[in-house]
Amino acid sequence: MSEHWRTLAQNYARFDTPFRPSVETLEVLRTLLPTVDPLVVVLGGTPLFGGLSRRVWFIDVAQDALQLAQLTAEQRTIQKNWLAAADEFSRADLVVGDAAINALDSPAAAGQLLRVLAENLKPGATLAMRVFVKHALPADDFRRRLTAAFENKRYSEVRFLIYGVVAGADGIAAVADIDRFIADLGLHLPLQRSVCERYQSEHSQWRGMPPAAAAAVVTKAFIPSRAQIEDLFMAAGLRPSTIAAGPFRLAEFTPLYVARR
Repeated sequence: MSEHWRTLAQNYARFDTPFRPSVETLEVLRTLLPTVDPLVVVLGGTPLFGGLSRRVWFIDVAQDALQLAQLTAEQRTIQKNWLAAADEFSRADLVVGDAAINALDSPAAAGQLLRVLAENLKPGATLAMRVFVKHALPADDFRRRLTAAFENKRYSEVRFLIYGVVAGADGIAAVADIDRFIADLGLHLPLQRSVCERYQSEHSQWRGMPPAAAAAVVTKAFIPSRAQIEDLFMAAGLRPSTIAAGPFRLAEFTPLYVARR
């Protein structure tokens, strides 16, 4: 995990939907549990997912991410690369990830993870991945939603919306490009200079990082189109269906992809 993702883990409490799942997401996932006392394996340390079962294993290579999990007596954390977690996947009744696909830096890496999951899910097990997909909003709608998110200080929405316009056709998005977009906000939104400066300042305070440092981040994320992520699932031998992750704003662009063995 890069330094950028460690920073995200350390500042997780400040994030909101759509970056974090909602209690409605948890309820949807509970409907996928196939047994009375299931073993749930979580890619990452999403604390909300500890409410899925008595037995939950959180897996991540970064200790910072694992420290987010709020464990009960029957739950555990496992510090391990996801690609090396075949044994854990093969024992799970439900494998779940929240933006785990997006934390990878390329379509190839996403495809590799999906293949490992597909090859190791036991019969009857379920895979459920919440994926941030490229929103492809019309320009006027994008500007309207972005302005509203800034005005209401919903910075998780701000960054999610901008991901959708800075991600390339291959789905790869440089995290720093979000901060560069905000640094040049007056070029993108028809707003008075004083309003842009206020938005920039308030966002920087929320970000907890000065603009120069944010612009120097080298981390990349993977924000695929719907067609691209569905192709990756199919190439891994998985035939997913999609379920809404909840009623929160922009939830239509964070569907749960569900596949069963």
